[in-house]
Amino acid sequence: MDWLKYFEKELNRWNTADRIAAIEAQMECLDLNGKRVLDLACRYGVFVYLSLSQGASFVTGIDMKKGHVDKAKQYLKASGQENYSVHCGDVFKEDFVKPDVILCLGLLYHTQRQLELLSMIRKLNCPVLLETMVTKSTHRVVVWYQLDGESSQPFVPSKPMCEAMFERAGFEYSPPVMSKNHRRAIYHLQPSTPSYNDVDESQICPRSSAEQSACLRNRKSQVRILPGMLL
Repeated sequence: MDWLKYFEKELNRWNTADRIAAIEAQMECLDLNGKRVLDLACRYGVFVYLSLSQGASFVTGIDMKKGHVDKAKQYLKASGQENYSVHCGDVFKEDFVKPDVILCLGLLYHTQRQLELLSMIRKLNCPVLLETMVTKSTHRVVVWYQLDGESSQPFVPSKPMCEAMFERAGFEYSPPVMSKNHRRAIYHLQPSTPSYNDVDESQICPRSSAEQSACLRNRKSQVRILPGMLL
């Protein structure tokens, strides 16, 4: 099988050219030449490839789905790129070697543990390029899409919620680069002083109905969990 052609087909299916181009442009702002890059939730390895193409000295990619990792390995081998490692794993359980740059692209809204994820990333103490879906709400909210028949149940934060979490986790951030429909945002994050604060995942998104009710009662100004459409 021609894995390069197969990859392009998959890329067109799951991603848009505009999204890839926007992220690639922001990667160029990081000046990856000679740097070690960690790509969280690397999917099929497109940003591993782009990082190496921009001069990264080594790229580590991780994804929870073995099927994604297998395809990433096949594509990257076919592309002729070297100096990378792609493996299957849970970002919350890994003991990462400190990179120079972290890519967190399309991961934030796939976890309930958003503040915990950001706090974990902050401990690695390096610049982060983060891309996420966002709601159009001007309030601090996370919209929980409860989609029938879908294995993925996205938890989409608003921009104010993202920025509150960045600050809480210990990051400074620049104004985001927004997609044309204003539903995706790209942030450049820098570790701030003082350093990170450890956080409890329940502060961002509860798991049970009882915990949801308690969260809504106790943290109305910070988190709302809503089914259905974007606000």
